[in-house]
Amino acid sequence: MTSPDMQDRFRGCLIGQALGDACGFPLEGMPVKRCREQAGKAVAGKLERSEAGFAFGQYTDDTQMAVAIARSLAEKQSADPADVARRFAELWSEGRIVGQGLACRTAVLSIIDGTPWDQAGAAEGRAGNGTAMRTAPLGLFFHQDTEALFAAADEIARITHRDMRSRAGAVAISQAVAQLVQGGEPSAPAVLEPAAAMASRLHQEFADWILQLGNHLDDPEEEAVKWFTTVGFTDGGTDGWEGITPYVIPTVLGSLYAFLKHPKEYTSAIRFVIACGGDVDTTAAITGALSGSHLGLTALPDLAKKVTDRGRNNYDDLVALADQLFEIVAN
Repeated sequence: MTSPDMQDRFRGCLIGQALGDACGFPLEGMPVKRCREQAGKAVAGKLERSEAGFAFGQYTDDTQMAVAIARSLAEKQSADPADVARRFAELWSEGRIVGQGLACRTAVLSIIDGTPWDQAGAAEGRAGNGTAMRTAPLGLFFHQDTEALFAAADEIARITHRDMRSRAGAVAISQAVAQLVQGGEPSAPAVLEPAAAMASRLHQEFADWILQLGNHLDDPEEEAVKWFTTVGFTDGGTDGWEGITPYVIPTVLGSLYAFLKHPKEYTSAIRFVIACGGDVDTTAAITGALSGSHLGLTALPDLAKKVTDRGRNNYDDLVALADQLFEIVAN
């Protein structure tokens, strides 16, 4: 039922996300020029967020929330959005959240104040990437069941975002992870077509852009980056962000592009997406999850052993968590 290396792919997904997140964190929101110049140092573990008190290896809300989802799946052995929302609330109420996004923060604080999980999410028009950044564990857990995957990713996205674009981004990345962890080909048709099919159930235009991404893989990189960093904007601009903004459409497209351009080498994919600038902890986290799902843990650099969340949910913990998820779905 499972390929010989699927367990390693499960591990690679969680660790790949955490490492990408940790590499991008020191350059989040920095000017594109600085990201381009410092991307090599970032993926070598030579940068840190010292002004915030963090040495290299600390990851952010992207992975913290993904880990919360993964732990809920491992304990409940099913998708339980109420339990996931409770775990999100613990991150905030205990003061553990790092690099929080506004929409996620507002939704979770509302849940803490008593709003039901299915009513707290940001309203239509707030199409941030806080859904896509955390959804990889659902692709692992439901990789054999497309309908269950869609339902789980959509419901858990709605905890913080009700906009159809944010929800479409979550199901698209979930499906891409599911495809790759099964040993699927890392080609544009094999990855993008199923992801677009899932997204089309919520937002057809987003799905069309996912498919169009395949047409840009042979373009000069500068032209492709210009396309995916600006596509989908309908409200007058990028809110002052350079590079890939926290808007879900460029985030998903840029992360998929980075993986598809560098499917055989994790570090190259992460370096590329960090060099694009912008919300680089998130894009590197998603790219890392995709790359790790394809390549497995054994292909990741030794630097991965430094990932941590202030001493908890570190490398060994995340490997053990990935093994829990694998054992549940393999039996």
